[in-house]
Amino acid sequence: MSESSIKLDEVLCLAEISPTVRLVWKLADSGYKFTGDVGAELRVGIFLLGYVIPCQGEASNDNWVEDAKALWGSWISQKGDEQEEMGDVVGSLVKEKLKSVVVDEIAETRCVHCFACQISRHQHKSATQT
Repeated sequence: MSESSIKLDEVLCLAEISPTVRLVWKLADSGYKFTGDVGAELRVGIFLLGYVIPCQGEASNDNWVEDAKALWGSWISQKGDEQEEMGDVVGSLVKEKLKSVVVDEIAETRCVHCFACQISRHQHKSATQT
């Protein structure tokens, strides 16, 4: 992904995304081909909008999530070597993007795990100090 690509934290208001998603969908529907780096980055953004970014507040009243999912679905349903290659590139870029925003890849998701780990560490520490 290029350094010039838009980062998620640069998006000021998700409600402003809806017209952009609809424009991309109209262009794709009319036969415009999004290729190369721009096409790959655009697909990554559409995937993240449709499946990763939580929709809250004023943005939740808009249909950009459904539009992004529909656009993504239309892209992945296309057949051909070019589409398959783009899918492989986009899949890798999505994984890289998600890894870059995850701060602690080994963090536990439930406090039960954290508490159990703390007890285990405390017991280990006590045993090594005696």
